[in-house]
Amino acid sequence: MTYEQFKTSYDSDQLAVGIDPADARKFYMNSSRRTIEDLIGESMLGQYFSVNFLYWLHWLILTVSLFFLCIEIKWWSLLVVPFVFLLYIIFGSRASFGNQSLRNRVKVFLTCLVVGYIWFQNLDGIRYFIYMFPFALLLLKSTYVVATNHMRALIIDNPIMYEMATEAGILRVREHISGMTYFGPNLGHQRYSK
Repeated sequence: MTYEQFKTSYDSDQLAVGIDPADARKFYMNSSRRTIEDLIGESMLGQYFSVNFLYWLHWLILTVSLFFLCIEIKWWSLLVVPFVFLLYIIFGSRASFGNQSLRNRVKVFLTCLVVGYIWFQNLDGIRYFIYMFPFALLLLKSTYVVATNHMRALIIDNPIMYEMATEAGILRVREHISGMTYFGPNLGHQRYSK
């Protein structure tokens, strides 16, 4: 399918465009921004900055949350921190799967805010950890969501990027049937809203 056919079908709501979130984040984290900008002929500074900023901010907040936890529970942190890393690996590895929506992560974060406020008022370190750990996971998921939406918009609006994504096998295009399109568990399937 040529870019013109793709764009016409997409604009008339006949196609849904899916991007693998892991590929999208990898694109923004590992490729040279200047090289891509030279190839496609438009600036991507904001897109690169937002994805990289969210990614590194999530690591900073995760580190600070572990610092607060270690200060509060002292030597017990030798037992608790490995468990926390296990939780991080489990939930962090699921960040690129499924629907690229932040709804569930926001619910968990808000629940942790309430739980931390109600039950841990006298234990500041634990309360800060309960606030910051789910926020770090929310930022990690946001990295994938933002990268997927930026890449989808770039592919839809730029014919050179469309050709590059098609050749690389990143782009998943499906016929839009009765308002629903399913791409599979690992592919984002939300339509980019203009």
